[in-house]
Amino acid sequence: MCARHSGNTRALVRVTSTPYLGPAEVYATSVNHGRAPKNLNDLMKQFPLIVVALLTAPLLLGQTRETRAILDITGRVNEISVSPQGRIWLVTAMGSSYFSDDIDATWNQHPQFVSSRENYELRSGSFDRISFFNSDTAIMTGYIGLDENDGMKNGLFRTTDAGRTWEPINHGGNLWVYDAFASRSGKAWIGGSSGDLLFSEDYGRTWRKLASPYDESTRLHSIFMLDGGVGVIGALHNNIDMTSNNWKTRRRIQTPMDQKKYKRLKSYSDDRIEKVLLWKDLIVANQNGHIFYTEQVAINWKAFPVKLIDVELDIAEQVLYGVTDDLRVVSFATLTEYTFLPDQGLPQPPVDISIAGHALYAVLPGYQVAKVDALGMTCVTPYTIAHPIPEPEIVRESGPLTWGATGDQLYLREAGSGWYREASLTFGVADMKLLDDSTAILWDGRCANYRYSLLDHEPSHYTLPDPLSGFLSSPIVSLTINSGTQGCFHHVEETVHYRRTPAQLLGATGYTVSRYGDDTLRSFSHTIDDTQLTSILRSISQDPEAIPSQVALTITEQDVSDYKTLVQERKEGNVDDLIHPREMDMDLYTSLPGRLDTLSPAVIERVLWQVESGRSTTSNWFIVELSSEAGDTLHFTSQYYTVQRPWGLPWQVHTGGLHFSTCSVELSKLIATALPEGFFGADMFSNARLLLAIADYFNDLKQVD
Repeated sequence: MCARHSGNTRALVRVTSTPYLGPAEVYATSVNHGRAPKNLNDLMKQFPLIVVALLTAPLLLGQTRETRAILDITGRVNEISVSPQGRIWLVTAMGSSYFSDDIDATWNQHPQFVSSRENYELRSGSFDRISFFNSDTAIMTGYIGLDENDGMKNGLFRTTDAGRTWEPINHGGNLWVYDAFASRSGKAWIGGSSGDLLFSEDYGRTWRKLASPYDESTRLHSIFMLDGGVGVIGALHNNIDMTSNNWKTRRRIQTPMDQKKYKRLKSYSDDRIEKVLLWKDLIVANQNGHIFYTEQVAINWKAFPVKLIDVELDIAEQVLYGVTDDLRVVSFATLTEYTFLPDQGLPQPPVDISIAGHALYAVLPGYQVAKVDALGMTCVTPYTIAHPIPEPEIVRESGPLTWGATGDQLYLREAGSGWYREASLTFGVADMKLLDDSTAILWDGRCANYRYSLLDHEPSHYTLPDPLSGFLSSPIVSLTINSGTQGCFHHVEETVHYRRTPAQLLGATGYTVSRYGDDTLRSFSHTIDDTQLTSILRSISQDPEAIPSQVALTITEQDVSDYKTLVQERKEGNVDDLIHPREMDMDLYTSLPGRLDTLSPAVIERVLWQVESGRSTTSNWFIVELSSEAGDTLHFTSQYYTVQRPWGLPWQVHTGGLHFSTCSVELSKLIATALPEGFFGADMFSNARLLLAIADYFNDLKQVD
């Protein structure tokens, strides 16, 4: 659903406020150096400075500006690692490592481990995690080779001084380490892509192979061991094995999928054991996102009393922590005794979680880090003082203040000074327009505008008043429709131009087809009624956020027939440009046309505002550009990767520095009539596609339930 309907517009981090300072005091302190203005003219000349002083007075009274820069993390982060004393580490697939001594402390990047070729040079190295024996000693594992020439991945790093220095260790294997387990007594186990299981009993200094039940086809993916040699491991492909003597012998147990505890999906990775651990007398397993427990003696997998998406164990305290499907954190003393920790859930699903000091730590998409304990939740963006805040991606100047934004970070700068952080927002800023020195309109790049004022330091949802009035103040003279697709090995687009005619119509006399850079002009003749187009644009301007009703959609019997054809093609696997539910409830798809009268506007809204769940190297677009006699332009854009948007909705609109979204099906229908037959992407302008999207929506909800 569009963020504008979520109600979540408060900033995650706010600049500290101060007691109120009266305007006269502010003026005396920061503008006139304690001298009163001589007269009204003098006061008015200095009015802009007074405004800035009013807004920045707290900083002048001794408060520290937030000048820390966002930590520039290079590479993918797969896991979060936390030492026993609470130092947080993030290591990356590009061989970089970063740490912070506390959740809200400044972050540091660790220097490159070794720079001398004589000692070691990291080549194609990838770090995944740090596993701690104690506060000083740990191992760092991933996809690491010790010789750039032999191609072997036989290395790890070891520290004995809390991460200040690291030494390379040859563990004797050749694998991508998928998991590592380190105990307080100095024992450690690692395993991964080769299926090998390697063991150390001297704090990671030397290693030897144990008997592993897996090979490079099954791949060892998760390890959990106890000092007495009792343990459990899981493979990427539907295997769980247990031992009581450090893998001298083992027994294979049934998995949740073996016992048909969840429906197998049509995916090569839907049987992987993501995580397995021992808790009291139970085994806990995460198989492809489905979390179950069973007694160790009699294997019978069962679901937890609350639905979980991830789990981790506090080994010392034997408390199991989990993240629920609504992103709340829960701690289990036993299966029946559990407590939800904070009142609110995590802002995003975690990439990984870790337990230290009776707290759950999580790394979130975008490198945010969260800590959750009995006192509540702290969620931060990693900041550093290693360098100043760089020039923001978006910069807007207005009088004595300059505004800037990069992602979800909002910055300010006064003349002659550097950037400082005004706020860390709950949404990314794609563009910004200043209304005055103290107020900005922030566009989130998808569906919502926010008004941000330096008077209250809070974003609030903002509906642009009559945003197309400026463009519509003069006649439309041209309209261009461009549609295309581009990927690694293809680029195709088609364009039709309409120009104003003496008859006050917009007319086209041909269109262009471009295939890999070669343009072909094809014949086409059509006119658009300028009066009808202008009327539609005025309706959009008067209510930009309107959601189309069933009356506006006017679903016909032909639409229903076309929908049934699409459903059949989907069932046969012949539709590859729409959402692909893994399992189709045919009763649901068949019954949908008879249930249309029961659909609420909220359902149509949720369907139209769905976000694609994945990304692709191929991007597709549909762009409508209008020009006015005054030289103004107006753009309507619909973009997608693999999921066509029914009727192209919602359209992203841009004109005169303003952005908003509209779900005007009237505009889409007019555009559909203005396209040549077979125009690329024109098949999205269809009620049948909308009906299929609605059915997919309900089908997906049922699968989740």
